[in-house]
Amino acid sequence: MSAKVEIYDRRRAERIEEQPAVTGRDCVIAETDGSMVPIVVTDKNAEDRRKGKKYSWKEARLCFAHIPGETTLKFGAEFQEGVDEAGKNLFDCACRAGFGVGTYLHSVGDGAPWIYGQIEKQFGDQGNYLIDFYHVCEYLEAAATACSEKNGAKAWSNRQKALLKEGRVEEVKESLKPHLEPEETEDQHAPVRSCLRYLHNRPGQFDYLGAQVRGLPIGSGEIESAHRYIIQAYFSCGNLLGLVNGKELLSKGEQANTEIRPYNMLLKKGEIGVDYGVLPSILKITKHLDTT
Repeated sequence: MSAKVEIYDRRRAERIEEQPAVTGRDCVIAETDGSMVPIVVTDKNAEDRRKGKKYSWKEARLCFAHIPGETTLKFGAEFQEGVDEAGKNLFDCACRAGFGVGTYLHSVGDGAPWIYGQIEKQFGDQGNYLIDFYHVCEYLEAAATACSEKNGAKAWSNRQKALLKEGRVEEVKESLKPHLEPEETEDQHAPVRSCLRYLHNRPGQFDYLGAQVRGLPIGSGEIESAHRYIIQAYFSCGNLLGLVNGKELLSKGEQANTEIRPYNMLLKKGEIGVDYGVLPSILKITKHLDTT
């Protein structure tokens, strides 16, 4: 057994030990994704704090889990703590939603390796990761012109989408191969090669037929929209972005001399006030959500 396999098996065993020793719900949907958060850092000791502002972007990773058909979602978030912490948050959300022994864990994402890696690491054989259908369609549409006759790009693209939904991904790959660009063509000018590589590098992540049979989503719009209505809701309050889920954004020394606050057009125009107190959690302001 290779060292890589041994490490994976050990980590998987560790996660299994943490799973609730109870029979879980039949199925849990769990998704995660990251988005960039704009912030402003100002010097507390500056005579005029309007000057010398530092603008930057930090990544926040949001996750949720719920039972299919239910509208009550279990949310979690992390801020710059790394993909392993994001995976643990997702695992925690899934457990709160009903994940346990025998549960089928369904997740949809845009194909980011860290997301699939965490589904595999946290849930093992119970985790099933599906590439967002509309994301892979963008690759097919980009390759369509090169793979079809004049004015036939739309028909070709629709045919490939239908094949994917029928679970015939290998046929889609074969339809791409005769149209591959020369090796010397740069990737940015080789949509067919990029599409084939995308499909080839993600084996087992295109089971749209299986998801549809189970009545499960094939798109990741739910987590993408959650970023808008949770994180943007936080920003609209104009609160200090100092702690997220109890984790410090800056070191103690940096906090002593800086103020951090979200930066958006409302704050820039001075249309809402700024509360310089520290919020312990990014979810505290989303009172309509179940965070238990």
